[in-house]
Amino acid sequence: MTRKKISEAITGVSSRYIEETADFRSKGGYSHTSEAKARPRFGRRFSAAMIAAIMTVFLMGAGVVAAIYGSSIQSWFNHFWEEITGEPMSANHAAIVDTLSQKIDISQTVGDVTITVDSATVGDDTFFLLLKAKGIDFSEKHGYDFQMVTMETNPDPLKYGAFVGYGVDYLGLDGDGAALFLLDYDYLADSEFAQDTRPLQVWLTLKDFSRDAHTDNETVLTEGEWYYTFIIDRSTPIEPISLPDTEVMAWSSASRAEVPVTVTNIELTNTGLRFQYDYKEGELSLSEQRIVLVLKNGKIVVNSGGIGSPTADNTDMCFSYQWLVPVDLDEIASIQIGNVEILVP
Repeated sequence: MTRKKISEAITGVSSRYIEETADFRSKGGYSHTSEAKARPRFGRRFSAAMIAAIMTVFLMGAGVVAAIYGSSIQSWFNHFWEEITGEPMSANHAAIVDTLSQKIDISQTVGDVTITVDSATVGDDTFFLLLKAKGIDFSEKHGYDFQMVTMETNPDPLKYGAFVGYGVDYLGLDGDGAALFLLDYDYLADSEFAQDTRPLQVWLTLKDFSRDAHTDNETVLTEGEWYYTFIIDRSTPIEPISLPDTEVMAWSSASRAEVPVTVTNIELTNTGLRFQYDYKEGELSLSEQRIVLVLKNGKIVVNSGGIGSPTADNTDMCFSYQWLVPVDLDEIASIQIGNVEILVP
């Protein structure tokens, strides 16, 4: 499964960040606001307080293969955890994913294609949706996608200066021949993070179901829009772990050399890692910085993507990264930012 998300950079950002964004576009990425045929993988940036927001690209490694993932988003995460670690989830880990997950089960049919929003997994500043498509004979030889995906939420983080990113990834076929998709939504505030436990109203529209979308062999299988509105429960968050301020190496454009910077407000959650630092001292690269989890059993879990944005007062740069799969915090030994290891108590 491959995640590709990006948002346009605007003025006030180092040319290094802008070059990273341009490099992504040259390899086939599109901005959500681009006039080109847009792949539905991308975030929105409307806040006037936002100076920049840049998404990175990570290959998730599972590939597009036929597999029996089960009947829920928990089954998919259990399957994918074993794919990336070589071991099944522990009972406690699976229970945590269950706690973060909920059934939605709403469907719409357009033409011959029925698409179901099956279930959700909710994190501190993110959620995932498992989508299922049925009604036609899908082939393992092809990929499937939508020409456009749009989403609105209430409460809307954009009103509070946040950057919002969302994208849909094709997972493959389940044992019944249905096509599975994982939609992920995440946001990054431009001020201190605060857990929002209010119910989240979601409006989701999927447009024009296609085979081999965004390639030279693209074929629109069903034209039309699948529209959904539903509520996501966010009332059972799990407390994050705060980690000590830590010095890491960054790049100084002025001296053209690596320099130390202090990473602060580090918070480790079941679904990701948040931190900030004074970017005027040096710059951490979203695409080059290595952000990983080290489990107590020695396994490594990488992240699936990140957002970077200056704070509202333009003093620090905030980062938020997502883990490939929601994790059990009790199973984590340390995190790594670049070559620096931070032990998890």
